[in-house]
Amino acid sequence: MNSDETQCWIHFLYLTDQELMELCIFDRFRANGPGGQKKNKTDSAVRIRHISSGLVGLSTESRSQHVNRIYALRRLRLKIALTLRNTDQDDRGDLEEFVQQTKKRPFKLNIRDPRYPIIVASLFDELSVNDWKISITAKKIGITSSALNKFLRSNPEVWRTLSSLL
Repeated sequence: MNSDETQCWIHFLYLTDQELMELCIFDRFRANGPGGQKKNKTDSAVRIRHISSGLVGLSTESRSQHVNRIYALRRLRLKIALTLRNTDQDDRGDLEEFVQQTKKRPFKLNIRDPRYPIIVASLFDELSVNDWKISITAKKIGITSSALNKFLRSNPEVWRTLSSLL
């Protein structure tokens, strides 16, 4: 992956599903899972590989290829957010806006919200700049350490990735 692609990681998260799919290789296959009599007769499992980064989103849990495609894209976006770093402080506008919106309510966001991977990516970028210190990052963005800790722990994949970086 060249440095231009690394610098522009956040743009991948703003793309529509169709635009992101144009930058990916889409595979259908048969996999273990639900299906009953249809099991091993349809290619409903989905693997989506982002070409420039090599990151993969995979889903096998539904009998519907369409549903699995949605889940795989969501997982790919989260992997992009958790893996690619950007230290440019100017790209934190969405995080700052989200922090302002949550001043009078809990600092949380549903994983299905389209902003979720962008907020997680921005938090990880901020954490990387602050040597992965939650307390310093929380203070810098204007929330409590416990609120940031709770947000990060709310998604097991996010917390597992963060723990591996500490």
